[in-house]
Amino acid sequence: MRKGGAREERNRVESPLLCNRRLLLSPRKSFSYRGHDAQKSVEKATARAASKKSCYFQTFILKTFFARRRVDHFLPQEALAFFSGSAHTFSTAMGLEAKPVVVHHPYWPRDLELQNYVPNDRPLWQILAFLFSASGILLILAWFVAGWQSKTSGPLGTWRSLIIGWFTVCGFIHIVIEGWFSLYYMEIPGDLSFLSQLWKEYGKGDSRYVIADNFTVCMETITAYFCGPLSLWTAVAFLSGQSHRYVLQLVVSVGHLYGDILYFYTEYRDGFSHSEMWHPMYFWFYFVFMNSLWVIIPSILIWDAWKHLSTCQRVVDASKSKQH
Repeated sequence: MRKGGAREERNRVESPLLCNRRLLLSPRKSFSYRGHDAQKSVEKATARAASKKSCYFQTFILKTFFARRRVDHFLPQEALAFFSGSAHTFSTAMGLEAKPVVVHHPYWPRDLELQNYVPNDRPLWQILAFLFSASGILLILAWFVAGWQSKTSGPLGTWRSLIIGWFTVCGFIHIVIEGWFSLYYMEIPGDLSFLSQLWKEYGKGDSRYVIADNFTVCMETITAYFCGPLSLWTAVAFLSGQSHRYVLQLVVSVGHLYGDILYFYTEYRDGFSHSEMWHPMYFWFYFVFMNSLWVIIPSILIWDAWKHLSTCQRVVDASKSKQH
């Protein structure tokens, strides 16, 4: 009786896990230890083990998530590339995004982003020499053609010969140089063609030409396809003595003046933010002087055309009054 009582007392204080172990080792005697209560203990122990395993798994997931967030937040990109062997592979695995490469450029504003910018490989003197030599050659050529035409159709005079040269140079600039911009304004920042480099150099005085500004693209396109051919037509009309030559002079000059006023005024509204203010080369020469020519000269030509057209109208009115 003592042995049996001691055994029952030992079974009463045994833990459910030990009971579970004995049941697993001796399945035939599963009900020899307190019968139905032992079976319940096995079920409870199994449930606790499964719950504990699930808790461990959830804790592992949470720790992994927060550890990943801490790595993304605190670990620099260079360290990530070192530990992974490839910045791209690690960024893809951890969900990191590569920052865009900022290319340094000479344009204003200084925080302007040009992703495809390529610096010019031609010196400044070559670009300016081409522009001024081509304009000078055309001006001299128009002068000689006007002098030769004076021998057959009467003298044109120095003033009229200069006007013919002006419209010839305008036709060249509008059709060739500004026409290039109207076609390739998106490729200019990264292109190394000669005319693209010319525009990138001029962009130091007005960066709207390297960012494809909407107003600049529209204005230059209209100038290239309308004012360019009309300028050449005006020069030919004066050389051949056509009756509508002053009408063409008035129309083209008004177009020049109107476009240039809008060009200056839009930049004024932007606070002259696309150029280095007061810079002697980029601001005063590129932006102010070169564009002021298309304000001063067209204003004079508008007055000249107004005067001649008014004189013609007075003659017509006088002849009509004499007939009546």
